[in-house]
Amino acid sequence: MIGTVVQIPTVVYRIFNSADVLLYVGCTDNLKRRMDHHAKRQRWWDEVSRIETEWHPSRTEAECAEDQAIAEERPLYNIAGLDPQLRVTWPNAPATFPDWPSDTAQAILRQVGALLNETELSHAHARLRCMQLLLTGQDDLPRGAALVALAAKCGVSERAAYRLSEPKRAA
Repeated sequence: MIGTVVQIPTVVYRIFNSADVLLYVGCTDNLKRRMDHHAKRQRWWDEVSRIETEWHPSRTEAECAEDQAIAEERPLYNIAGLDPQLRVTWPNAPATFPDWPSDTAQAILRQVGALLNETELSHAHARLRCMQLLLTGQDDLPRGAALVALAAKCGVSERAAYRLSEPKRAA
């Protein structure tokens, strides 16, 4: 799973109405496409008066800035901001990680980046696997009490963690 992670500049955008109320915060690597998507699908689009943008060097950095903005600025229409299980946050992440040799740390960070770019993973699944990588250097999810502890560190419910750790069943 170790491979090259391409850093793509990504924008965090804030959408305001004419009364300067923050309607929505999001991030994308294609602002025009994302605005077209909102214009076609969001009932609040008619309220839009202005859009502010803030560019970040990578998707990961932009997603962190987006999460922070949603948590602190409480946009009116961000559904993810209403339910902590839907947001990509790591509320109990450890302040320090193991002291690996730099080549090992770089390999693990490449794996974390690759995991975050896997579109078929849910945010909760990516958080669990990334935290496991950061803490142990292993990609496989633990079982039992170790899984519960990992879920707590990532802000993922025990139920979701157990569901995500179950082997996929053939259809």
